[in-house]
Amino acid sequence: MISEMRQHFEEHGWVRLEGVLDREKINAYKSTLDRIASGIWSLTGNDVTTTRIDTLILRDDSFIEFIKIPCILEAYTEIGGIAATLKNSWAFIKRPADFRHNAEEVQRYKQDMSYRKGWHRGSVPKWGMYEDECHPGMHHFPYLNFFVFLTDVGPGDGGTWAMDKSHKVHGDYAEVSKSCEPIEATCRAGDAFLFTESLMHSAPHILTDNTRYSMTYTFIPPFYCNMRHYEVPEWFLQNIRNDDLRGVLGEWRGKLDQCYRGPYTYNFEDV
Repeated sequence: MISEMRQHFEEHGWVRLEGVLDREKINAYKSTLDRIASGIWSLTGNDVTTTRIDTLILRDDSFIEFIKIPCILEAYTEIGGIAATLKNSWAFIKRPADFRHNAEEVQRYKQDMSYRKGWHRGSVPKWGMYEDECHPGMHHFPYLNFFVFLTDVGPGDGGTWAMDKSHKVHGDYAEVSKSCEPIEATCRAGDAFLFTESLMHSAPHILTDNTRYSMTYTFIPPFYCNMRHYEVPEWFLQNIRNDDLRGVLGEWRGKLDQCYRGPYTYNFEDV
C-alpha cells in the first residue's frame, strides 16, 4: 500500500516531515552552529546576509547523530527506494535582506519570478527518477535533499521556493514556469522539507526581521558519483565503528553489490 507521504511526493516532488527534531535538539544545533560560525576559518560561501557552513558532519559529532534519526533514512528508503549514501551536509545562518523595509523594492522582488531569483536544479527529470516495478505508475526519486529548519519559517522568512510538480517537467525556468506554480516552504522549527533535486528550487531573501537557521543533508545511491570536496575523508571513516554508518557516510561509494541496489535496513545499534 502506498503511503500518503509517497503519494504526495509522487505528484508534487516534495513533502514536509513534521517534528523531526524536538526543542532540545533544535536549541543544541543552533548553539553549535553559532559556535562554529564564530570561527571564520571554518566557513565557506559567505556574503552579507548568509553564513554557510559546509561538511557539517566533520564539525561536530551531533551532526552525525542526525542521520541516525529513524524517520530520516526511513523516508529515503520509501521515496528513494535504494540504499543511501551522504552526498553532502551543510548549514545556513541567513539574515534579513537589506531592502526589506523598502516597499517598492520588496514588491519588485516578489514579482520577479526569473532566473535572477536563483532558480536551479541539480538533476533533470529523466535522471532523477525511475519506475517502481512493484507499483505501476509510481516512481522512486533517489537524489533527495532534507532541508531541516531550526527556526519557524512563515511567509517571507526565507523558506525554500520550489516550482511545484516541476520534478517531472523538462526544460529551463522559462519552460517549467508555463505549467508549474511557485510555492514557498513554510515549516515549524524541527520540521524537514524533503524534495528531489530534479525539483526546480531557489533560496529567497528574507523579507521579515527574522534570522533563519537551517541544515541540509543530501543523499544519493552508492553508485552515484560525488564531488571530491564533499567526500568524507578516509581517515574520518576509519574512526567510525558501525559498518552501516560508515557505509552511509561514504564507504559504500561506487559499490554495485545487490544489497545496496534496493531498500536497505540500517543497523546503528552499536554506535
